[in-house]
Amino acid sequence: MFSEYTEEFNTLVANIDIREIEDQIVVRYLEGLNCIIYGDLSMHHIPSISECMNMTKCCSNFIQGTHIKQDLGLNHFEIIML
Repeated sequence: MFSEYTEEFNTLVANIDIREIEDQIVVRYLEGLNCIIYGDLSMHHIPSISECMNMTKCCSNFIQGTHIKQDLGLNHFEIIML
């Protein structure tokens, strides 16, 4: 999920040769994300696209791990404690 989106975003930015300030590129990247990740990240000031991508990867990994743990029958408290 994360890696495919990021790879496609980087390809499009490189092919279009967008000349925007870093904040505008961050906003474009955020707007294409899963609404759960977008909601979490849009509440923070993210100064660079590389930091945005790193934060997105962390959120994505957390969400995927949470779903796996929920599938195993762990409740919310047990997930937080892991």
